[in-house]
Amino acid sequence: MHAEALGADPTTIASLMIGSELLDYAGQKFQTPVEMSQLWSKLGPRRPATEDWWNNWGSQITYRITLG
Repeated sequence: MHAEALGADPTTIASLMIGSELLDYAGQKFQTPVEMSQLWSKLGPRRPATEDWWNNWGSQITYRITLG
């Protein structure tokens, strides 16, 4: 976006943005299962109470995994 503001060709910028999104998706394909496994292992052998389930698994999987 900064490059476009400086006068770069919008078509080229759009192409690069799409390419970067595809590259990000390709990396997530391998990262996401590892993160899901880590989240699952933290839950323990039994499903926790509904609120804990949503806070520690459901919301992370439904929206986006963000391990910090």
